Amino acid sequence: MSCTKALRTMIGLGVTLILLVGCHNPQDKTSQASYPFFRTAPLSTRTSIHPHDYKALIQNISVVLEAKQIEYNGAEPVTILFTLTNESDLTISISRWDIPFDGLYNDTFRVVKDDQPIKYIGPLSMIAETRPEDYLTLRPGEVISTTFDLAVSYELKIPGEYIIHYESDFLVMSSKYPKKLAEREDFIIKGIISSEIPIRLQEARLPRPSFVQPVTKHCSQQQQEILIADLQNAVQLACNAKRVLNKRPPDIRIETERYLTWFGEYVKNRVENVTQNFRKICYILSTQAITFECRADCDPVLISSMTPDIEYEMNLCNGFWELVSSGTNSRPGTIIHEMSHFHVIADTDDMVYGKPNCMNLAANSPEKAINNADNYKYFAENDPPLKPDKP
Repeated sequence: MSCTKALRTMIGLGVTLILLVGCHNPQDKTSQASYPFFRTAPLSTRTSIHPHDYKALIQNISVVLEAKQIEYNGAEPVTILFTLTNESDLTISISRWDIPFDGLYNDTFRVVKDDQPIKYIGPLSMIAETRPEDYLTLRPGEVISTTFDLAVSYELKIPGEYIIHYESDFLVMSSKYPKKLAEREDFIIKGIISSEIPIRLQEARLPRPSFVQPVTKHCSQQQQEILIADLQNAVQLACNAKRVLNKRPPDIRIETERYLTWFGEYVKNRVENVTQNFRKICYILSTQAITFECRADCDPVLISSMTPDIEYEMNLCNGFWELVSSGTNSRPGTIIHEMSHFHVIADTDDMVYGKPNCMNLAANSPEKAINNADNYKYFAENDPPLKPDKP
């Protein structure tokens, strides 16, 4: 069952509301957009709206789509910027499942080439129940934006021009707070259609594999099989960490126990730094062939090693195989630790090791914690699971 049908079934009739979507004109020289850091200035004047005047609310919510560029080669990500603005004087909450702030979970864009629809190849998700964290909250005048790779979810293969717009059968919004929404109070469900934007694919491209097999050197057959499973689990851990951090933009995100434990006090630029690093780790582990060399000549105290400027190559020592497959200080967590060291990803250091030391670093020196590899490992492993929000 698709997410759209699931939420319709689950919510039934309800209350909240939609977005009026516009499209950025690429020729508009007055735009403040500068990819990827697009942020519209806070609105100095806002329309006063009665909380139950849904028609007026619709007219004062906007979404803008913008392509990073007009033309793409066969290997480039087709990066689309999605920006949402609350131009009303109400605080509103919006379901994140049909907007791409956490990747695409359903077929919510329409992509056409030569008047023919392009196949959606992304996930179709069913939601068991809604939770407060399933909603993004926007204050009056709030502007939030994100980028995503259209080619991950739509089958862009043939060179030529593609026309893209956002279209959702429903988008749940409300001026109530997320907790009330999760309790299914007051919903209006409506659909939205955005203006169109064009892109051009200059050459044919092959579909991106969902998982890239690792390259192994001097590893036994058993070690190779273990590494494949460990790498898949590392992808899941890193991408889950990315999704947790993406749930709310840094300036409106609720403080979470998990983040505070491993990276310390919330400061916007630090949160953005950590989020971007996990995005890179998730992306590289998902799309690049990681090279593992099984070494028997390491110092006995070593578990693994790498050279930060030799991209995506790791040395695995005897101690690596003694680690657990999941939980604290796991092999997948160790892969994430090493990935964070690469200059092109997060360029982290090894200032401290172990849970107590990492917690102390986060509590007393958060600016160092965001640059310590083991803090990334423990955040990703999340063992035991920490509550999503502070008690």
